[in-house]
Amino acid sequence: MPIPIILKGKLETNCRMSRWIGFDMDECMGSLMPLYPFLTELPRLVLSVNPEFDINQLYITIQQRIIESEIAERTWLLRPALRTLLDHIYLLYTTKNIDGVFVFSNNSSPEIVSFTCFLCDGYMWHRNKDNTKPQIFKFGAYLHSPFRQNYGEKSLREINNAFKYTGLEIPDPKNIIFFDDQIHILSYEIPNYVHVKPYLHYTNHGRIITELKSLIEFLTPSIYREFTLICASAYLRDTMARTSYKIEKQNMTEAEDDKVKWITALNTWLGLYNPKIGYDIAAARTKKARQVSRGIHTR
Repeated sequence: MPIPIILKGKLETNCRMSRWIGFDMDECMGSLMPLYPFLTELPRLVLSVNPEFDINQLYITIQQRIIESEIAERTWLLRPALRTLLDHIYLLYTTKNIDGVFVFSNNSSPEIVSFTCFLCDGYMWHRNKDNTKPQIFKFGAYLHSPFRQNYGEKSLREINNAFKYTGLEIPDPKNIIFFDDQIHILSYEIPNYVHVKPYLHYTNHGRIITELKSLIEFLTPSIYREFTLICASAYLRDTMARTSYKIEKQNMTEAEDDKVKWITALNTWLGLYNPKIGYDIAAARTKKARQVSRGIHTR
């Protein structure tokens, strides 16, 4: 369940506010790179077997299977703190307290960035049984997005360019909160820049293959072997480039500490944070998590 730091009765339904939540992607929202071969190479191989295959349906099926595996913690692509935050984001969006969410990433793959937005939207639809499927993540910027002027720069100017390009009204800087695991120019330009620890918990491709078995098993044996070799190569590339990756899910203590920081930052920005209540709850939750991790039974 979400950490109960949002104070009940403070959100005003239908109170229109020009507010936006932004995220960096890699090692902030989660560790999404393991999805790369499933979003690029798998569609290519599927079409080589069946040229009539509906690739859009393939992406939808991948989204649904990954959502189920994330909730069951069989995979850990999305950061647990983000999943908690998404529960609150859905409430904020449907009560018109925010205009939307965006991703601004220096990842060079448009497939991963766009799918991450799609995955997070789908997670919120699933959790809230919302068949209207509102697009809450309005856009995802990647390294080579056409509106970006300076290579790799994350600044207010570059974000404003993204809003212009997508036809959205440029928000006031104080009405943006941005989460990132690194410090960029933007951190000096907006008052609500949340610097978070990098999320280094990597999901092995074999786990994802298991979740998507029905999508892959109809491939011919030779093409299936080709895909598994592509996944193995991607795993080696990723883990050699980032030797600090952990092939395991985040432990409970770290996840709870993470959640407290993320929700506190969001509520401080919204003006809903009561320091005394917030710190008491945060301390209690963190203490209990640490006791559980040490094997101490608590009521």
